[in-house]
Amino acid sequence: MLIVIGSSVPMPENNQQPPKPLEGDEPQLFAPPQEAGSHKLERRGFLKAVAAAAGAFAAGGCKSRKGDTLSQTSPGKMLAPEGVPIPPVHRQCVFSVAFSPDGKLLASAGSSDTINLWSMPEGKLLMKLKGHRGGVYAVAFSPDGKLLASSGTGGYEDILLWSMPDGTPKGNLGRISVGISPVAFSPDGKMLASYPVEKQVAIHSVMANRILKTLGEKGNRALPPIVFSPDGKLLATGGDDAIKLWSMPDGHLQAKFTLGLGNIFLYSLAFSPDGKMLVSATNEKVLKVWPVPPEGDRHAVLKGCNEEVHAVAFSPDGSWLASAGCDKNGSALELWSLTEGDVQMTLRGCGARAYSVAFSPDSKLLASGDTDGRVLLWELNGQKRRWALFDPSQTN
Repeated sequence: MLIVIGSSVPMPENNQQPPKPLEGDEPQLFAPPQEAGSHKLERRGFLKAVAAAAGAFAAGGCKSRKGDTLSQTSPGKMLAPEGVPIPPVHRQCVFSVAFSPDGKLLASAGSSDTINLWSMPEGKLLMKLKGHRGGVYAVAFSPDGKLLASSGTGGYEDILLWSMPDGTPKGNLGRISVGISPVAFSPDGKMLASYPVEKQVAIHSVMANRILKTLGEKGNRALPPIVFSPDGKLLATGGDDAIKLWSMPDGHLQAKFTLGLGNIFLYSLAFSPDGKMLVSATNEKVLKVWPVPPEGDRHAVLKGCNEEVHAVAFSPDGSWLASAGCDKNGSALELWSLTEGDVQMTLRGCGARAYSVAFSPDSKLLASGDTDGRVLLWELNGQKRRWALFDPSQTN
C-alpha cells in the first residue's frame, strides 16, 4: 500500500531495465515479479514513504532440500541455493558491511570483536582486524580507500582507524561513551562523523586526530544512523523524535524532519546518489522518502510488510533502493526501482533477519549481513546467483 502526500515530484531519470528473475533449473533466488500495479509509486506528491520491513524471523528450522549443497568455488565463497544452512562468519548479528571505493575489498563486522576483510569478488578472507574489546557496530571506508574506520559496541569502546589494504592500526579517534556509534566519512575524506559524546554528534578531523566540533544540545539525544550527502554539504543524523540536517562544515542546523508520535527508533538513513532524496527506516514498519532540500515535513511512504526495516542503501548508479525486510513469504531483501517505484526483485535468504546491506561501487553486487552472523553476496545481473562468504578457520 502506498500513501502519497504533497505536490508533484518528478522521478529520477533512468533508462536501465530491471534484471529478469532466473528461469529453469537454476537456484531461484528472486520471487516472481509483482502483478502490474502492486506497490506502484504514484508520481504525485513528495514521496511520503517508501517501505517495507525487516522480518523478525529466526533462522532456526532452515533445512536442506534433497540434492542441495553448498558448492565451494574459491577459498572463501560458496554458491548457496535456498534452503541450505550457511555457516556464520561472525558470532550472532552482522551489524555492518562496507565495500571499498574500488570494489576490491569488503569489510564485515558484528557481535564478535573482529572485523573481517574479504577480497572481492572471489570472497577470500584476507585478514581479521582485532582491536575492539567487544562487538563492532559500524565500519566505513574513506573515499580514497586508504582508511577503514570502525566503532565498537557497549560502553566506553573506541573509534579506530585502520590502514588499507594492509590492515595495520592507524589511529584512535576517541572513546565512545554511549552504547553504539555509527561512523561516516565526508566525501572529501577530511572529516569523520560519529557519536562519541552522549547526546551529541562529533565531527572529527581525520588528519589532526581531534574533534573539530560537536553538534546539537546536550538535552537532545543523538541516535544512529548518520550519513553525509554526496556533495558533502549536508549531514543527516537521528534524534529523539526527528531527523536533523546540518550544513557542513559550519555545523548549523538547516532542517528537521519530524518522525512522528510515540516511541519511534531510527534504524537507517541513505541519501540518493544525486542528493535529492533522503530515505529513512524506523520501527514504524515503513520507509519514508524526504525531498532534499526539504519542504516542511512532506514525504512519501511505501508500505510493504508487517515488520521493521533495519537497513536501506541506494545503488551507486541510482537504479535501485535496497531494503532489508520481508514480504508475505518471510525474511527477504527487496530492491525497489527508482523509475517504476515498485519492487522489482525480492532476494530470499534462509530465514534469518537481514540487518545490514551495501552495494558494490559498480552496482552489480549487493552484500548483506544477518542476525545469524552470515554474510551473503547477491549478483544483480548475469546469472543472479547467491553466494555465501566462508571462514575456513571457523574460529570467529
